[in-house]
Amino acid sequence: MRTFTIIISAILFVAFSAIPSLGETIHVPLDQPTIAAGIEAAVNGDTVLVASGTYEEYNLNFNGKTISVISESGPVSTIINVNGSAGDERLGFIFENGENRSSLLEGFWIHEAYDVTSYNPGAIMCVNGSSPTIRNCTIVNNHCTGIRIAGLSNPLIEGCYISVNSFDGIHIADVYTTFSAGEITGCIVDLNMGYGIRIDAGLDVHITNCTIASNSQDGILIYGDPPKNISTEDPPIYVNNCILYKNGGAGIRRMMYYPPSQIECNDAYGNTDGEFVNVAASIGDENGNFSANPVFCVAPDYQLSSNSPCLPLNNNCGVLIGASGQGCGPNYFCGDLDDNGERDLSDVTFLIAYVFLNGPAPEHLVVADVNCDDRINIQDITYYIAYLFRGGLELCFWCGE
Repeated sequence: MRTFTIIISAILFVAFSAIPSLGETIHVPLDQPTIAAGIEAAVNGDTVLVASGTYEEYNLNFNGKTISVISESGPVSTIINVNGSAGDERLGFIFENGENRSSLLEGFWIHEAYDVTSYNPGAIMCVNGSSPTIRNCTIVNNHCTGIRIAGLSNPLIEGCYISVNSFDGIHIADVYTTFSAGEITGCIVDLNMGYGIRIDAGLDVHITNCTIASNSQDGILIYGDPPKNISTEDPPIYVNNCILYKNGGAGIRRMMYYPPSQIECNDAYGNTDGEFVNVAASIGDENGNFSANPVFCVAPDYQLSSNSPCLPLNNNCGVLIGASGQGCGPNYFCGDLDDNGERDLSDVTFLIAYVFLNGPAPEHLVVADVNCDDRINIQDITYYIAYLFRGGLELCFWCGE
């Protein structure tokens, strides 16, 4: 009987030991005065829950712990002011101790990181095989890259807004024979001074449903440094269902020495150096890539109008393209009568022919009402000419039916 009791006790001990702890919640600043102190006090499985406010903290480090650091109210009201400067270089978060996807950072506004050293660090660093989950964070106005990934790291970056950083939005930056990865999904990456997303050495990188717009250089650069021991059997770079809009370089540019890239169902439009440059896919091919005005409701929100080609019912892939869904009814680029994505003298000629010469009507009549008075007549022509040549008032930018 005693032997039976010992066996049952041992079984129960093993069984209950295998049940993961739900962990405790550490409130900042109620339980711990700072985020750093909350992280220091936490053990694996704990949650550090941060109240709304502005926190003057920097170089925050999970120290390899499987914990969640989450804001109570989201990034707009939970701000980490890194307050770095020349001679006082500071970053926001540093993941450098092998953190995995169960190490979660969620819901913070991170700004004023500063580090301009040659290796181009980020306001958030993922290095040394660290692969956390970074979700719903706003990473803006940093004097460095937004997020840097290096050293065999593979983070999940989900639903983040990365903007107005003085270098790249996201930089996957390994060199020579080491490769990092990353899953970047549902993010808006815009107005950064370098590339939107730069991949120097990455394998099995997935970029999905992102809107990458108005960055100073390429929207996505897939670079690679020779030789890097890359073979055609290595995992490719995936770029799927993304909008690349009016970047200062190319929409997507693929350089030499890289494995095959699977670039499918993307809309690249209005990029200075071309839409799809040196990639296996080309505009309008069987991979579903195309170049058309995405028809946003109002930038920089990047929600789509109901007639956007990036909505599932309006493209051949049948998928949502970009980070945002439908946010308004049909919008058309007011003044673009010939439907070429521009507003110029050819549109005035089109309008004159329509009003006076029985010329064809524009496909969407509403775009001809450039002064938005619900009539199409000579006043629209004079208004348009004044706008083009005399510094006149702006045309109704988007016209809705």
